[in-house]
Amino acid sequence: MKTKGIPREILHLLGCALLILNGFAVFLSGTPYQHASGVTVSFSLANVLWMFAFPIFAFLLVEAYRNTQDFRKLAAGVLIFAVVFEIPFDLVQCWRVFDLSLNNQFFTLFLGLLALKILHGSWNPVWKVLGILALCAVSCVARCEYGPCGILLVLLFWNTRTGRYSWLVRLAGMLALAWLSLGLSLRGISSMIVPERLPFGGGYVESQYLYVLSLIPISFCGRGGVIEKKVVYFAYGLLPIAFLAIYFLRRGILGV
Repeated sequence: MKTKGIPREILHLLGCALLILNGFAVFLSGTPYQHASGVTVSFSLANVLWMFAFPIFAFLLVEAYRNTQDFRKLAAGVLIFAVVFEIPFDLVQCWRVFDLSLNNQFFTLFLGLLALKILHGSWNPVWKVLGILALCAVSCVARCEYGPCGILLVLLFWNTRTGRYSWLVRLAGMLALAWLSLGLSLRGISSMIVPERLPFGGGYVESQYLYVLSLIPISFCGRGGVIEKKVVYFAYGLLPIAFLAIYFLRRGILGV
């Protein structure tokens, strides 16, 4: 890892900020349009913020796995946060206290962490592949955000940590995963990236592909330590509180 650049703590804060800003998208009305597949979806610029956050968290997860000396503690922390965040997330996204139709992206990050553990285990290569495929299947059944493509993105970041052209492989891989996730989500197989289009040059561009722009702050990431970890912990602790506040604001302002 580079010694210069954006401290990792800044990326943590950026990811949390993007999720909170995305939560306010519920106050904005989207523009409906019919996708080429026949599925009617809506476009809201605020929703695009959501897709920039996950690659940042996936990158940070790989860095945490790379530097951790206690995998169980790391895995337990990610899973506990996913569980704590789920109710506020469901209230904002589904307007129910608990909804199994969509589960937050931190569950996907937890599965991605398990995939990294399998990858570096002493298993037979065939069993490793089957184990990772099983985790991808779990993400589909559990309706986790980003689903199997989120798990594969974590593995992509791990395998492109070094190398002269690693950034190019990372870029190509993310574009391929965006294409795959679009196809799967439109077919109802998994809930990964909301199919939306952005107006561009008199036409449209699939917004899923724009999540590669998250590589810009990621590429400038250096070592951590500039900002106190207490600030990072505060930001993650603020996430469920902010989502609860957004939910109650919507009920108070819009009455639903």
